[in-house]
Amino acid sequence: MINILEQRVLFASIGIEDGVLRIVGTSGNDKIEFELISNNQARVYDGGVVSQTFDLNTVQAISFAGLAGNDVLIIGRVQLRV
Repeated sequence: MINILEQRVLFASIGIEDGVLRIVGTSGNDKIEFELISNNQARVYDGGVVSQTFDLNTVQAISFAGLAGNDVLIIGRVQLRV
């Protein structure tokens, strides 16, 4: 007997650690967007879905590891292929 599993979507790991916004992609094609939504808040989207909203005062740097796949990181209006 063979059981067919539902299709699963993997999401990037996004979090703040020691003042660094760390984004780690998946084995697929990741599209991560970073958007300022006010003077002190930003939002991160993973594949067009809001992943996290945070206070900019908690972030001193951004680290992005796309891993495998054809990844895109968008910061404001700047699109970087990594």
